[in-house]
Amino acid sequence: MTRLDRYIGRELGWGVLQGFAWFGSLMLIAYLMGPLLGQMIQLRLSFLDVLSLGVCKVPETVRLVLPMATLFGTLIAIGRLSGEGELTAILASGISFKRVLVPVIAVGAAVSVISLVTDQLLVPKYGKREEQLLRAFGIQVIRNKEGWTIKEPAQGPLRRLIYLDHFTEKPLKLYGVKVLEYETDLESNSVPTDEIHARKAEKIEGRWVFSDFKLMTFLNSDRPRMGQGTELVWEPGRELPDFTEEGKRKQKPHKMSFAQIASALNRMRIHNAPAEKIREYQVEWHNKWAFPAACLLFALIGAPLGIQRQRTSTSLGLGISLAVVLNYYFIWRFCTSLGEGGRMSPALASWVANLVCFGASLLLLQRAQR
Repeated sequence: MTRLDRYIGRELGWGVLQGFAWFGSLMLIAYLMGPLLGQMIQLRLSFLDVLSLGVCKVPETVRLVLPMATLFGTLIAIGRLSGEGELTAILASGISFKRVLVPVIAVGAAVSVISLVTDQLLVPKYGKREEQLLRAFGIQVIRNKEGWTIKEPAQGPLRRLIYLDHFTEKPLKLYGVKVLEYETDLESNSVPTDEIHARKAEKIEGRWVFSDFKLMTFLNSDRPRMGQGTELVWEPGRELPDFTEEGKRKQKPHKMSFAQIASALNRMRIHNAPAEKIREYQVEWHNKWAFPAACLLFALIGAPLGIQRQRTSTSLGLGISLAVVLNYYFIWRFCTSLGEGGRMSPALASWVANLVCFGASLLLLQRAQR
């Protein structure tokens, strides 16, 4: 590493720290003034409770801010070198612009590694801690708009299938419930015996009670026997799965590590989860690689954009950074939606925005070397 590399590296490092301070402060203030303030007022949480929840958001905020900070830092550092004539002097001494990019690539790669480590080690840990705090404060955090599908047993002859839209934990109530029960015939085939549809199910005094239910009982005849009513009570000992424990294991995919997502995908395949839910986790697995890589790509974009006759101001750097990041986010969000909807492969959906950034960086670098 030459003295020039160290000099440019220090400028880039200081710029990245500035960007991290600017964007981190904006995101933290937006979060504190938004969801946390609402929870504090509605649930009458103390300042220390709100502070504890805010601390749990720090790793996730770091992961989101690092790409923006890298772009901003590169713009400011290269813009200062260019605006004060130092870059012109470096190039006039026979050092190529490609050589100047070496510390830029090194800093971008280092920030990418930091982003990846933060995402894998800190985000899952503090995400789990946040859910524990929310449960302790009595906030209902278990909701699943895509629905649940649970197979009993997980392997072997089918005994029961349970579908539901969502449930609350405190108190435990299931909504949009569908229960299919099976028996095993002499040939070890699973034969349906009962099917229950209910608006709601809850456990009262040790018994499961289904409200506004429809019941179909399959006998030896071809036509099932139908029944409906306002309340169906199961006898004691007849149980449904522990959805509370299932919910505790069910973190949001963006707060999981690679291993946790892989484990969740295996469970969903075993329990015949909806295809769109599986695709959501597959897309997020690829996002875990694509998002840190964006830090390096933003550094490559920021270097040619920073070349100006005048020194790049902080306000201009913030403006350019926001414009680039918003376009990146729009492309990324649009493609991930296509991936989750099955209209694009999960891998391609996660990496399209990065590929666009890579192509833009090549064009900008080619123009900067002319």
